[in-house]
Amino acid sequence: MICRRWRRVAFIALVLSAACTRRPAVTAATAEGPAGAIRIDPMLLVSVAEVRRILAAVGDSIYPGLSAERVPVLLYRPGVQDVLVGFPKLPIGFSAVRAPQLGGETVLVRDDTTFMNIDDQNTTRSIDGVHAAVIADQHSRLRNRLRGALLERPRDAAERWLEGWNFVPSAYDELLLILHETFHVVQERRSPGKRANEAAVARYPVLDSVNNALIALEAHALRDALLNPSAEGRRENAARFVAVRAERRARIDSASAAWEDLNEFVEGTARYVEYRFLKTARHVRPSPELFLRTGFAGYGDGLDTVFARRLNDMVAIASGTDDRFGNPFGGAPARYRSYELGAAQALLLDDIAPRWKERIFDPGVHLSALIAEALPLSAAARAGAVAEAKRAYRYDSILAAKGDLERRGRLAIQARVDSIRAAGLATVTIAYERAGTRLGMTYTPFGVTAVSPGVALYDLVPITVRFENGSELVMKQVIPIIVDRNAKTLTFAATTTPVSIVQRSDGTIETEQFRLVTPTGMILTPIGREVRIDLR
Repeated sequence: MICRRWRRVAFIALVLSAACTRRPAVTAATAEGPAGAIRIDPMLLVSVAEVRRILAAVGDSIYPGLSAERVPVLLYRPGVQDVLVGFPKLPIGFSAVRAPQLGGETVLVRDDTTFMNIDDQNTTRSIDGVHAAVIADQHSRLRNRLRGALLERPRDAAERWLEGWNFVPSAYDELLLILHETFHVVQERRSPGKRANEAAVARYPVLDSVNNALIALEAHALRDALLNPSAEGRRENAARFVAVRAERRARIDSASAAWEDLNEFVEGTARYVEYRFLKTARHVRPSPELFLRTGFAGYGDGLDTVFARRLNDMVAIASGTDDRFGNPFGGAPARYRSYELGAAQALLLDDIAPRWKERIFDPGVHLSALIAEALPLSAAARAGAVAEAKRAYRYDSILAAKGDLERRGRLAIQARVDSIRAAGLATVTIAYERAGTRLGMTYTPFGVTAVSPGVALYDLVPITVRFENGSELVMKQVIPIIVDRNAKTLTFAATTTPVSIVQRSDGTIETEQFRLVTPTGMILTPIGREVRIDLR
């Protein structure tokens, strides 16, 4: 499952080992220049080198043991080049070359073929059995952001984005990205399998007005706890967070609560590493090459400015008061707030339970539970703290706004579902009840929109669906798919005519948009502009 994604996310990679065996550079030519040329953004390698320096200097202050970690990194530009840094073996198809940006260190490159074929996928993956951080180069990240701002937003929003120079990349953000994804590899090493079941996002109460209003109170309480100069004030605001979360969690199902907890652990602690860098690296002397990056002015007081901006941003993200995700009614806002809420909780634990890192990798241990354990509240104290939070943060006003969001969201989602069923030259419905009721899917939770109980819409990346009987649907393009687990159907629009959707002699259906393969056969029935495919 792709649990990463997009114009937004991605903080990664850690200390890359320089222990690669040195091999001579290849000399053959490619279509874009001599083999061995670095075709990704070379400044990304400078950032990788800088992250190494940061971790050597203050890694243990950021997170205990971090300076000793050696994490391989995959840098890529889709379809152009993969570059493996600090990788312990030579995978098939790669050549060893020296990178001057890393002081002549050997890196492994592969031209024209890449593991990741989608822009801006900053994540982790296993390569030849080695877990590595993955970072898209600057141009891939920029292309994704341009598409999001110019193609998926209203014109006035795109103009504001351009006028604000928001497309200019930040050297600080790139360093934070590398740190974030690096820590994900460390997490996998220290707590393998401690991950959320992302299928829960399809059932999460994304639009529930009360749930969203209470989450906004949690964000306000966390921010005030972190910014309060007095220990008593910090604990008072922390108690508000504990009380509000207890009341809110009593309203949602256990699967949704677990989804929150585990994403706050995974993404929140990785975001926390970013914040700790901002708080601890003030006196690190940066590499001179970083000053070639637009807007880079060193560390020092500048990190405090970045930290304050990020912390204030946390409330906007967690409260859902902006539309940075393009779809305010889908899973992206709900999942992305776990980064910010989790990081804020981890920062709070530094103050009220400073030994929390000794336990957080253990199974069943979560950030909010550690805070509640450090601040035990009676039932009366919880009720009082909830009342204080509602009064202080104008809960009634927030609830009214979230109620309006819920009403607009339900109308917008239904309109989108209706438009998908009516779009294109054909509507394709795949009925899979006879192929087994369980689905294996590759998707991004940022692209999931709950429609109704048992029905969800998936988009943002090309989806792959594997059925119990061995059948497989592979989407070749980003096409929204409606998955109805009640009716056991998948529905999407096709730009090809119904008569062009035919089975080949081997039983496979192959078009420019999708491929459907089944070992047990299928029945294809065109009805007007609709095509129904029943898997056997």
